[in-house]
Amino acid sequence: MSEKNDGAIVVVDAADCPIGIVTERDLLRRLLAKSLDPKTTPLADIMTRDLKVAHGSDEVPVWVRQMSNERFRHVPVVNAEGRLLNIMSQGDFVSYK
Repeated sequence: MSEKNDGAIVVVDAADCPIGIVTERDLLRRLLAKSLDPKTTPLADIMTRDLKVAHGSDEVPVWVRQMSNERFRHVPVVNAEGRLLNIMSQGDFVSYK
């Protein structure tokens, strides 16, 4: 995350479909607060499994509103087959033109 200055990592299955997300907040709450070893703890143990996904055809204002109302900062974007295309952050949406 720090190398790319991203605040989240999307965890995908063998078909590249999102199955979870790990955010900086997850690292703090689920890893460090429980004194788990970051070198040996699988992402599956700390990821958020109930994630929302956007589709390339979705309207940006809808996601900006939903992210604000539901208080999450990252959303994976998938194609028609459900495969991960990208991850968008609130900052990405704010700078959207």
